[in-house]
Amino acid sequence: MPLAAYLSVTLGWQPAMIGVAALAALALLLVALLVPALPVAEPPTARAYRQALRTPGSLAAVLTTLLVLAAQFTVYGVAGTFLADRFGASAGAVSATLLVFGIVGVLANGLAARISGRLGAGRTVSLALGGLAVALVAVLVAPGTVAVAMAVFAVWGFFSSLVMAPQQARLVALLPDQPGLILAMNASALYLGMSLGSLLGGTLLPLLGAAVLPVPALVLLAVAAFAHRSSKRVENPRAVPTQG
Repeated sequence: MPLAAYLSVTLGWQPAMIGVAALAALALLLVALLVPALPVAEPPTARAYRQALRTPGSLAAVLTTLLVLAAQFTVYGVAGTFLADRFGASAGAVSATLLVFGIVGVLANGLAARISGRLGAGRTVSLALGGLAVALVAVLVAPGTVAVAMAVFAVWGFFSSLVMAPQQARLVALLPDQPGLILAMNASALYLGMSLGSLLGGTLLPLLGAAVLPVPALVLLAVAAFAHRSSKRVENPRAVPTQG
C-alpha cells in the first residue's frame, strides 16, 4: 500500500496498477508451482448458508465485520488524497504514514491473541471498536500536520489489526460445526465492506471534502458497534446443523 500510493502520485495510477497486476501474475505463478494440491471438500449448499445465518448472533457478527471495514475504508480507501488535503502530506509523507500504519498493525496482530486471552474475544473486539472511534475522531479534529497524521494513523493501525483475530474466534465459537463456512462468509463480508467503504469515500470526498469525511465513517462504526453488541447478547451459542 505505501509503495502503491507513492507510485500512483509520482508516476500516475496506470503504471501503479500495471505493477500490481504484474506482481499478482507472479504470485499466481508461484502458487501454481509451489503450493501442493489440497483435497476439495464438498461445497456448502445455499441451505447451509441460510442455516448458518440463523444461528443466534452469527448474522450480527458478520455484519459487524462488514460495517467495521466499510467505516475504515471510507477514509482509508482514499488515504492518499485524504492525507494530502487534510494534513498537507506530500507523496513521500503519504507513503511513510501508510507504512507506519502497516508496521503498527503487524505488531497489533501479534499481540491480538494475548490481549484476547486476557479480556476474551468479545471484549477485545469492543476495545478495538472503541480505539477505532478514538482514531477517527482524532482524524476529524486533530491539527493538520504530517507528524500528527502519522501518530493518529499509528493508533488507527493498532486497533484496526486488533479486530479480526478475536472476531474470527467469536464466529468459530458461534458455529463450531462449520468453521470454514462461517469464516468464508466473514471474509466475504470483509472484502464487501472494503469495497463499499472505498466507494462511499470516493463518492463523498469531492462532495464533502477531507475535513468532513470521517463523519460518515464514524456513523458506520457506530452501527457496527450496535451490531457487535447485538451479537454479544447471545450466551452459550449453539450451532445449527447445516447439512442436508
